[in-house]
Amino acid sequence: MPGKTELSKQVVNNQLPDISRRNWLFRVMQLGGALALPVPLVSLAAQQYKVSIQSFAFVPAQLKVAPGDQITWFNEDIVPHTATAKDHSWDTGIIEPGQQVTVQIPAGAGAEYYCLYHPMMLGSIS
Repeated sequence: MPGKTELSKQVVNNQLPDISRRNWLFRVMQLGGALALPVPLVSLAAQQYKVSIQSFAFVPAQLKVAPGDQITWFNEDIVPHTATAKDHSWDTGIIEPGQQVTVQIPAGAGAEYYCLYHPMMLGSIS
């Protein structure tokens, strides 16, 4: 690092010391990086939802979610179940009694789902 005399000489000659140039470049890069984020940080946080499976029904049967949100299905029944999108864009697989499975909802995912074992069990997401 230059001594006090060298710093004074550089400032007098209208030159910034090297350390100031580095700080300036670092600050410009920080600002530029912040400006380059086109997505608000709030949208990066996925929401969590819970659906209980009980008495051969999804509770709640309807949820309003966004792509990237996560839904956890808890099987509180005495038999295995699934939660499967009707368009097969997502599936929990088999959820045994007492177990839970979490699925992240992809963009453009099917809105209606059912249990593969019990097709009368219906749910929907929007």
